[in-house]
Amino acid sequence: MDNEFEQKRVIFESDDLKQPTQAPEAPTPKMVKWVIKYSGGRIKDQKQAEIALLGLSVLIIIITIVLLFSSRPNINNSQIEELPDQTQFISK
Repeated sequence: MDNEFEQKRVIFESDDLKQPTQAPEAPTPKMVKWVIKYSGGRIKDQKQAEIALLGLSVLIIIITIVLLFSSRPNINNSQIEELPDQTQFISK
């Protein structure tokens, strides 16, 4: 019963399998390159450009929400017309 749970050692005889030293990097997105290029030297690397783009998108969403809620028409009670009594049109 104890033999069932013993650890077995695996030995590889081939040295052909080599572990990669470093994972390949993904290319920098064009929008991030554009932000770095046109920032006037304020943004120096990809991380800063990504944070700037995230901040810009949050700012645009907030402005959109403010504009949507501020553009609702204000209706006063004096502007609402009384509807005619609809019961006279119902046939019994």
